[in-house]
Amino acid sequence: MKKIIAVVLCVAAVLSLGAGAFAGNAVGIYGVWTSSDLIENGRQYYGSNAVDWNTSTCWVEGARGYGEDEVIYLEFDGYYNVRSFSIVIGWAVSDRLYRHNSRPARVCMEFSSGDCFIVDFSDNSSVQRFALPWTVCADWVKITIMDVYRGDCSDTCISEITFYE
Repeated sequence: MKKIIAVVLCVAAVLSLGAGAFAGNAVGIYGVWTSSDLIENGRQYYGSNAVDWNTSTCWVEGARGYGEDEVIYLEFDGYYNVRSFSIVIGWAVSDRLYRHNSRPARVCMEFSSGDCFIVDFSDNSSVQRFALPWTVCADWVKITIMDVYRGDCSDTCISEITFYE
């Protein structure tokens, strides 16, 4: 019931591309929490990999299935007037690994301000940039995977995500 109420209180909006929105500074990240992380064959695919400025690493959810309803939660190092973000979905280290693993197709981004946006991604390994429909003053964002592009395996990956003020 609590989850349904939170979604109802959010203002849903589709985000649009906007190159001009990326002139600001990157938002500092204080902490990263996830609903699950894949640890396999001695390798760890933690949420912090999604904010390390390195697209050859990635966060991989570790739940059963394709990762729908899995969450990555980013705590900013203070309050920011967030205007835009960029993301690299999948594991972008190579085309083979990108296609082998699953990638988010749609996510819900819920900010500490109460603003909530549904975002649809293109199925490609390049940087995708989005301008928020309005500036959001927030100190955290919760990103929930709603739908995925299915790969050969069910592990869903995010290589990099950055928010801008």
